[in-house]
Amino acid sequence: MTGPTRVRVDFDDILRQVEANGHDEVHVEFVADAPHDADKLMVVAAAGDAVDVANGAVPDMIGGDPMVSVAGVSVLLRRLLSEETLAAWVDAFAGTLAVRELSGLVRATPLDRRPDWVTELASPRMTVFVSCEGALDAGDTGWFAAAVRWAAFDGAATLLSTGGVHQSVPVDGLADRLARALRVNGAVAVTFAGPPGGRVSRVQLNANGHVMFQEHDPFGRPAEKAARARDALLANCSDTRLGFVAMVPLWTYEWDARARALPALPTIPTSSVHVLRDNGDVWRRFVPDAHGMQLLSTGHQRSGVDLSTWQISEVAGGRLLVEARDLAEWLRPGGPGGAVLTAARTSFRPAIVPTNPPL
Repeated sequence: MTGPTRVRVDFDDILRQVEANGHDEVHVEFVADAPHDADKLMVVAAAGDAVDVANGAVPDMIGGDPMVSVAGVSVLLRRLLSEETLAAWVDAFAGTLAVRELSGLVRATPLDRRPDWVTELASPRMTVFVSCEGALDAGDTGWFAAAVRWAAFDGAATLLSTGGVHQSVPVDGLADRLARALRVNGAVAVTFAGPPGGRVSRVQLNANGHVMFQEHDPFGRPAEKAARARDALLANCSDTRLGFVAMVPLWTYEWDARARALPALPTIPTSSVHVLRDNGDVWRRFVPDAHGMQLLSTGHQRSGVDLSTWQISEVAGGRLLVEARDLAEWLRPGGPGGAVLTAARTSFRPAIVPTNPPL
């Protein structure tokens, strides 16, 4: 199949992915002939217009919002009723891009997947939650560079994930790729995975300023895990409202996965979850629970928490790094014992978010 002169279409490639996906859906990608970082948003906007035109021309198909991919812009297509319907949609999409004076290739989006053993891990992941001061600004790559530095290790496969698409990427230039993807897609993650049964590091970054550093390391000792957690908390500590560490049994996409943590950590009241998610200033005054390692800002320090039994370090930006004297107890697979957790909650009770926190 051939598309308009300026925009070529590899329809056979698209059909191969349709078959591989069980004829349920397909990701279609537009790769511009001369991509430039400055033109990325223009290409995304043009692809959005092309999706609207194609959806209108072929109402039996459903094309989703364009997402930044490694090589270009990707669109998820659903309701694959027939090859003819798919061909008509792709032709309308490519034709609209050509009218916008873009040139390039429309093909199936190259997809990878996280290895099954990574997805199916039964062991809890050491998770460091960080709430940034305000939304993540894609123009400042500091957080993205910190994510790559923290997660990368030799011999790992590297996957960029956004909008449900996983793609292999080189480490070189990865921070800029993360920033561009987040600016358009609102969320992005990078995963570094070693050989089966080995180490996995993952960072999820959301436009609302929530960042989750996670690691599974079956050979890491408690002191090494504590050092890794500390590195994540201090990566951009002067630009952090709150940070804490917990053992969580799943890969997280938002902070409230912490509410589904191991049994030692109870579920946070639903009303408090919504307030914490939607009101950034609350993070400066409250913590969702006591944790063995936390990064506190001035508002938490003024709340009346009792830090007399904790190890305290002053760090950049007037923040305090607060650590339990026995971090191994907090970083073990089952989480802290009941007596340890109760004592910690007593210390932090004035700062633990109430059911209906004041705004």
